[in-house]
Amino acid sequence: MPLMSPAQQTAFNGANGSGHSAADVHTLVVSVLIVLMLVWLAWVAISAYQLLKTPGVKTPEAAGKVVRAAFIAMVIMAVANIVWGT
Repeated sequence: MPLMSPAQQTAFNGANGSGHSAADVHTLVVSVLIVLMLVWLAWVAISAYQLLKTPGVKTPEAAGKVVRAAFIAMVIMAVANIVWGT
């Protein structure tokens, strides 16, 4: 998580009426984004599986879609770790 100056922390805590820290909000946002990405990956996998019912579609074509989506997810997680990692 990017570091906040003491003035920024005071402003955040003053504007935040719930008593949650910036680290709590950061964890919530990152968790929601990871869940959305996993839902997207599940959707891609299910769509690829359903694509196999189409005549003429080969297994490597459908598997390629899942592998590509998994690679994109890994790149997103790596970039997020570099940007938000401590």
